[in-house]
Amino acid sequence: MRKQEFLDKLKSSLSTLPLSETNEQLEFYSEMIDDLIEDGVSEEDAVSKIGSVEDIALKILSESSSQGAKKKSVTPKKRISAFEIVLIVLGFPLWLPLLIVAFAIVFSLYAVLWSLVISLWAIFASSAALVPYGIISGFANLGNTAFGFAYIGLALICAGTAIFLFFGCKSATKGTVILAKRFYGIIKGLFVSKEAAQ
Repeated sequence: MRKQEFLDKLKSSLSTLPLSETNEQLEFYSEMIDDLIEDGVSEEDAVSKIGSVEDIALKILSESSSQGAKKKSVTPKKRISAFEIVLIVLGFPLWLPLLIVAFAIVFSLYAVLWSLVISLWAIFASSAALVPYGIISGFANLGNTAFGFAYIGLALICAGTAIFLFFGCKSATKGTVILAKRFYGIIKGLFVSKEAAQ
């Protein structure tokens, strides 16, 4: 049997498994056959050394079902008792306003963080816009040498500030996006159980 025929038969035998797990097993056995071929074994002999498709599929399926049973036994479903339901209903006037306040605080902190990033970009844009203005004004006032050089100096200062701010703004934006993604992951983890995510 050739390698591709072996992998096709194995794939069809593992059709009950999730696709990601099937692909992982196919990749594992494909690499195993390739290693044997690199050692000088012919393709047919390498496939026959691995074993029959039926035995391999049976082994993989039995391991997969035993791991699934272990996961189910480790994570029992928790039911909400009647007492907990009563506490939730009676505590509604207390926990709902607290939940709203917590959400408002988190949202305001998030808005402040993005406002700072937007403010930095606005300062960068204004500094960059002052560069051509300073250069044009400097050359326009060359009759009055002091004012002309002052405008050109101002333009150079604004150019340096704009370059410095560009890298700072870029880093601040990237950091805020990363922070927002992590925060979203934390919030999602509070409301979505691990079983539902899988």
